[in-house]
Amino acid sequence: MLKKANYKQKNIAPDSELQFKKLVESAKEIIYATDNLGNISYVNDSTLESLGYTKEELIGKSYKTLIREDYVLKTEAFYKKQIKDNVGESFQILPFVTKSGKLLWVGQSAYLKFETSTGKYTGSQIICRNITERILAEEKLKQHNSDLKVINRVKEIILASNETSNMYVKILLLLGANSDKTNLFSINIIDKYDPRLHNYSLNTKDQSVQNTQHTVTREDIERLYNFTSSIINFDTHKKEEETLQLLHQHTNLFKSAVISSIESANKIYGFVCFFSKINNIYQEDHVIMVKDICTSLSSFFVQYDQRQLINDYSKQLEILNASKTKLISYNNLTDVYNGIIELLYQEIKNVYRVSVLIHDLDKKIGNLIYKDNKSPVISSKIINTTNVPTVPLHVKGQIFDKQDLNNDPHLSDEDKLWLSRGINSIISLPIMIGDKLYASVNLLSTQPHNFTEQQKALIKEINESAAIVIEQLMFKEIISEKNKDISDNINYAKRIQNALMPAEDYLNKLLPESFLIFSQRDSLGGDFYWYDQLEDNIFMAVGDCTGHGVSGSLLTILASDYLKQAIEVKKFTDPGLVLEQLRDSMHATLNKYNSGDEIMDGLDISLGVYNIKTKTFMYASAMQYFYLVRNNELMEYKGNRKPIGGTAAMESSYYFTTHLFQLMEGDMIYFTTDGYIDQLQQTSEKRFGKARFKQLLLLISDLPTNEQKKNLLEQHTKWKGNLPQTDDICLLGFRV
Repeated sequence: MLKKANYKQKNIAPDSELQFKKLVESAKEIIYATDNLGNISYVNDSTLESLGYTKEELIGKSYKTLIREDYVLKTEAFYKKQIKDNVGESFQILPFVTKSGKLLWVGQSAYLKFETSTGKYTGSQIICRNITERILAEEKLKQHNSDLKVINRVKEIILASNETSNMYVKILLLLGANSDKTNLFSINIIDKYDPRLHNYSLNTKDQSVQNTQHTVTREDIERLYNFTSSIINFDTHKKEEETLQLLHQHTNLFKSAVISSIESANKIYGFVCFFSKINNIYQEDHVIMVKDICTSLSSFFVQYDQRQLINDYSKQLEILNASKTKLISYNNLTDVYNGIIELLYQEIKNVYRVSVLIHDLDKKIGNLIYKDNKSPVISSKIINTTNVPTVPLHVKGQIFDKQDLNNDPHLSDEDKLWLSRGINSIISLPIMIGDKLYASVNLLSTQPHNFTEQQKALIKEINESAAIVIEQLMFKEIISEKNKDISDNINYAKRIQNALMPAEDYLNKLLPESFLIFSQRDSLGGDFYWYDQLEDNIFMAVGDCTGHGVSGSLLTILASDYLKQAIEVKKFTDPGLVLEQLRDSMHATLNKYNSGDEIMDGLDISLGVYNIKTKTFMYASAMQYFYLVRNNELMEYKGNRKPIGGTAAMESSYYFTTHLFQLMEGDMIYFTTDGYIDQLQQTSEKRFGKARFKQLLLLISDLPTNEQKKNLLEQHTKWKGNLPQTDDICLLGFRV
């Protein structure tokens, strides 16, 4: 007996069907009706518009025509159970496929009709609401989270792998355990050395991984670049299907696929495919997932290639490092040439001859130094290089490479001569010094294809190292001579500079209680001093010229000479007038023949005049100070804030001020350049500074002048530690 169902409330009575049809014709929802066999008996206009079918294409067809293939069996079972249980109303979410193949998700409400008397199922009336946007968003989020977990796990597998085959199996098993749409996963790797394809595939039905190998062509592999889409439906993408068939993919078993190549820097390592027996199943999320897997695999292959390259080159790097060490140790060119020949003859297999040819391009001759199987001792001879086939290439810095003379139709006469002697492969690499060909390293072998790319790279590296050593040896003697000339000139200039400055003994004679500290940073420097006595006046100057070394020393010579002219010839005793005369003389000399920009070099200087009878002291300064210590009090006196130098406009209107002081017995006077004050400290790299300098002067001013000098030198050495001297130092002191 049939179980009686409560269907009266839910069913639409037969006499109201006409009214029902009128109501639904204008509805926006998809509304259709089926008979007791599930065949469509009615559709409204919205159904036709949404699905793209005509009424004739749907009436009489099973409702299952509208549902995506993978949902058909599940949906059919659902409605059979509803009919069996006499359930009058139900709701489920279904994927419809339009006539054009577009996916349409609907929320389908089904109202089943049963005969009142017998309860027999007679058909159904269906109302569907389009919920595609919501479902796709939910599916996309769900799929994204699921894919993200899978991708992260794939990356973990790749990062933990040192071996490839097991890595592919793990990835495929992981993908197979996390997919409900793909029937076959395929990882395809192109062999590194020949056009062979290694195919690793997993069938989700039995979760088994198969590994096969197939011969393919480079052209077939490169056709992957021409794919118009990563998503392939085999009923519309015929060219892509044909390419996959050539790459031994079983497209005849499937209806759709998603594919991406494993590539880096225009190099294809292989490709990954997902295959499904359902058409239009793959979306953009699947493309992203496959591409992420390929990106991770390509990173692995790049690193794998690098590791392989490192392993392949490890021995050659040892050879290269050893050769560089030897090359550097050689003291003459003959040792360099012989060392290269011995090294390559020993390390490269199947070599008949190794030679170094030193070129004289102007005379078109060369010195050939060689060692071969017939002459194991290194020999040499002069040859004519006019017809040597390597020269035109080497002049351009290019390699001469003949790997199989026996099968080369473009042989020179010399190549043919070597072939007749049993030589089958030749390589020759230039040694370039600058952009000019200096020599070449040549290797001959009786074996064809004897020389690998790695060996060529090794020889190239050796040649580059040799070029540096050869150039150094060639110029070593020249540099040595130049250094000797420069050193002699500097020493001579130093003697001239020292000759222009009086000795400290003379200062002690003029002023018994006095000291001088003079220390150039380099052999020559820009600091200078001068003192002399004319009648009752003792003149003393401390100057700091622009720059160090030679440039600074040249200015000191000029400054000293012009200073003495102003005092000894022009008889100026006013320090301000002397500095103005020095200023004008320096500027006129430095810019006398200069038609371009003015020379801005100059100097800072302090000039004092001490009258030994009256104990008066006149002082003028350009950018410097002098210090007076009296009765345990230090006084600092500033000069003018303008240097001797600069533009003519600056100097022509500027005058130096002369200060007059009455000194007292016991007063201590100090002149200094900025070198002592600017010295950097070893630990902090701070300047010694003016404040610390003044405290030091005040502290030592009561000591004898020789003790003051010793103390100042000790403090300077302690302050700078192991740091080099920062600047030239000139410091003069005397007691009244």
